[in-house]
Amino acid sequence: MPIIHSMQFKALTHSAVYAAIIFGSIAICISYLGQRAHEVNRESLDNHLKTVAEHAAALVDGDLHEKLLADGETGTRLYVEMITPLVKLHNVSPEIHYLYTMKDTGVNLVYGLDTAWSDQLKTSYEDLEAEDVGAVYEVSEEDYKAWADRVRIEGTHVDEDFIVDETGNFITASAPFFNAKGEYVGFVGVDISPPFYFAYQRDITNSVRYGYVLGALLSLLFSFGVYRKQIAIEKLQRNLYNQTIKDALTGCFNRRHFEYERERLEEQYLRDGREFSLALLDIDHFKSVNDVHGHDVGDTIITEVAKVLKAQIRKNDQLFRIGGEEFVILLYATDQSTAEKVSDRCINAIRKHSFGNKHDLDLTVTLSVGLATFNGKADIYKTADLALYEAKNNGRDQIVLAS
Repeated sequence: MPIIHSMQFKALTHSAVYAAIIFGSIAICISYLGQRAHEVNRESLDNHLKTVAEHAAALVDGDLHEKLLADGETGTRLYVEMITPLVKLHNVSPEIHYLYTMKDTGVNLVYGLDTAWSDQLKTSYEDLEAEDVGAVYEVSEEDYKAWADRVRIEGTHVDEDFIVDETGNFITASAPFFNAKGEYVGFVGVDISPPFYFAYQRDITNSVRYGYVLGALLSLLFSFGVYRKQIAIEKLQRNLYNQTIKDALTGCFNRRHFEYERERLEEQYLRDGREFSLALLDIDHFKSVNDVHGHDVGDTIITEVAKVLKAQIRKNDQLFRIGGEEFVILLYATDQSTAEKVSDRCINAIRKHSFGNKHDLDLTVTLSVGLATFNGKADIYKTADLALYEAKNNGRDQIVLAS
């Protein structure tokens, strides 16, 4: 009997050790995959928050915002005009907890628009700090610098930590907005409460806490499945996005996106008179490059031209490849004189660049440019195209301003 008991004890001991090893391995795998799935989910959440904040910031006109603060009143026609698109965004986005604008004075933050105080929202917030336009946000100098400097220097920003108060759990995303000169005015703050994120964390935590084999395996499969699915979705979204608005060869925006942006800027001009310019650029004698050196070299030239142009245009300008060897630069809030300077910088950079090194060539490339500024009447693209035609007839490698 003692021998049997000893054998049974050893068997039980071995079973316990094996079980401990198995369960421990599962727990480690669950913890690792759960944490990785959490990181992927948080990255996806941050990208979503940035998109919402940037969308909101795009709805705010910096110049009108300054006028609003000068008036200092809610309920005015200007206030209603500016708050309405933000209210619509708030109403169609159930995850938005609170949406507001802040003017950055350089020493403190001043509230402007505030959707929580719109009657259209039918909310019950009673203890928020900005009841009136122009109210100063009470915050320490250290916290002001930490918040404002991040947005001013880094651009769109999502806080790392969640805020928990009597109104719920939420996280803040901030995106800058600018005036017609492209100068930083302040930022839009969007407090978003994503219940799916907290539910996701709770499911992972409970699975690990109970540690049952079935629960552990399901959690392992769930976490791995979420990770794989999230990666697949993000990859698909990136591919679809690029296929929709990007040119496959150069990575520039494509003609379809150009038409959308041009229409948007034209509507903005008709609404508030904010002018913009269009530079239509064509690579000179490009057909001869293809004929002499082949299409591979031609593609390389186009790619290198796009790279040089991207390095020369301003942050708010947009570069499009609209077909073959033709490019367009949309210059936001830019008059003809400034647009000419940007265009001149671009063609000078192209002249100085050595092309075709990838194919052991040293080719010189020049551009002809037709430049037009929108006046609310003529088709700006056709106007620039006529100027480009004139540049070609006058000997190429030059800028012609549309009359």
